[in-house]
Amino acid sequence: MFVVVALVIVAGLTAFTLANLEKSGGAIPSGISPSTRSATILRCELPQGPGVAKSNLRSTQFGAVTEYPLPQSSRWSNAVTVSSDGSVWFGEESVPGVGHLFLNGTLVEYPWPSAGGTARSSCGYRTGIWGIVVWNGMVWAADSDENAIVGVNPVSGRATVVNVSSVAPEPYTLALAPDGSLWFTTLSPQAAIGRLSPDLNVTTFSVNVASGEVPLQLQFVNTTYAYFVALNPLESYGHLYSFDPAVQGSSIDPVQLGGKFQLLDPSSVSASGSSVWVTQHGASDVARYDVASGNWTVFPTSTDNYTTTTLPYFVHASGQEVWFNEHYANRIAALNSSAMALTEYSEANPPIENGSLIQNDLTIAPGDGGLWFTSVTGNYIGFVNGSAKAPFHLSVQGADSAALGRGGTVDAKLLVQGAWPRPLQVAVSDSEDYDSVPNLIHVVPGVQQVPAGSGPAEFQVSVAPGPALAPGRYTVAVTVSDGLVSQTAYFFLNVS
Repeated sequence: MFVVVALVIVAGLTAFTLANLEKSGGAIPSGISPSTRSATILRCELPQGPGVAKSNLRSTQFGAVTEYPLPQSSRWSNAVTVSSDGSVWFGEESVPGVGHLFLNGTLVEYPWPSAGGTARSSCGYRTGIWGIVVWNGMVWAADSDENAIVGVNPVSGRATVVNVSSVAPEPYTLALAPDGSLWFTTLSPQAAIGRLSPDLNVTTFSVNVASGEVPLQLQFVNTTYAYFVALNPLESYGHLYSFDPAVQGSSIDPVQLGGKFQLLDPSSVSASGSSVWVTQHGASDVARYDVASGNWTVFPTSTDNYTTTTLPYFVHASGQEVWFNEHYANRIAALNSSAMALTEYSEANPPIENGSLIQNDLTIAPGDGGLWFTSVTGNYIGFVNGSAKAPFHLSVQGADSAALGRGGTVDAKLLVQGAWPRPLQVAVSDSEDYDSVPNLIHVVPGVQQVPAGSGPAEFQVSVAPGPALAPGRYTVAVTVSDGLVSQTAYFFLNVS
């Protein structure tokens, strides 16, 4: 099977990223063509023992971030979704089960059946949970380790298991379709997407993508249009595709979008208006595809001194606000595509200083006014309040773009407003390479830090494309940070 784990296990500092997915079998047998089948369904009572558990969590807060530490030493929380009432459901990989967090801090935990391997006949085993949704009155999660999609009834606590091991093994992410069905991607070596109908029949479709690629996440625009990103795990590249979900037959023939632009480890997709956003998991940026023009724009994150990539993982766009998590940087990011500004929030106070302290905050879900996220090894559920204003703000003064030849120079003027009790460190990044570290573009800030105080405070950044830089469109990012919050403004270059 493919193993999609982007964890840094703190004890051994062993990293499993999308850049090195491993193949170890588990494909759909060659004699079975994708088709509609009745999946094996097992309905289980709660396991013997404590059953449903209820507790009250005390939250901690710093700045815009609120975190709810979970009971016991570790729940391995992964996969998160928000109900219509604002409460939060999330997977618990070490229980295994699902947790239900209410805004008053009440936590209800539901165990679910699990047996190890592909045969489910009993309850109680660790598993892998990456996708979770509320669907038809139940909470459903994709169980990649157990080759199943599991639903928990929050009223009775009973579980329903749809075993997909013979038709669409290793279910990964979930997506609710406009027609009321539930779709899922799989990590099987054969490119496939599955569909679960309300009566729990499974349809699987083979997907005709570039050789070696596997669909990882999809999003519906309407009943006849959807996007997905696909990754070649052996080569670490992939593409953005569109397709008609009202597909007839047993295969999907998607349209590859974005021309020759090659994505590095694309892991998530989210569309809003005429923009389609993709996280490049192996890079330190997110990429925007403009549907009207067919052009790509890359938005670098700020960089860290202990890693070559911030590992953006999942993305969610709504209107002008684009949320994503930066796994290795231990941050949650909010990019405002109208103001061309990025805010990054540390998930730890004080901020981490090296990779061994990463809390493995892997999955996200939009909530009312902000973003929820899970922490596998940090053992908490977190929320970033998007309505909370940062104490300072950075913007480009005057034109935020320039056209110049290689060897030319342009000065960008930056303005800091607000108040900051500590000095703000100034940093730069750009889109010339996947690590976002300036090299062929010489980006030199006029100051290394902005002294503690209040705004307005102005400084300049010199930008000079070197002679070895290929002509093209580039993005330069300038960041000021107090450690807990970072503010980035973007400057765009058209280099001839």
